[in-house]
Amino acid sequence: MQDEAFLTESRTTQLTTLSRATINRKVARGEFPAPIYISARRKAWRESAVRAWMEERAARSADQ
Repeated sequence: MQDEAFLTESRTTQLTTLSRATINRKVARGEFPAPIYISARRKAWRESAVRAWMEERAARSADQ
C-alpha cells in the first residue's frame, strides 16, 4: 500500500487553480473532497482525493 500524501491548503489551490473561497464553497456543497484536520487549526486534503476530483472534472469536460 502506498503512503497517502496530504496537501496543504496552499498546495491544493495551486494544484486545482481554484481560490481558497471557491474550494471552501465547493466543500460546503459536497462538490469537492472535504479536508482532514491534522491539528486544531491546520487542514489538509488527501492528494488522492484531490487528483480523483481533477480526473473526474477532466473526463466530464472531455465528454462535452
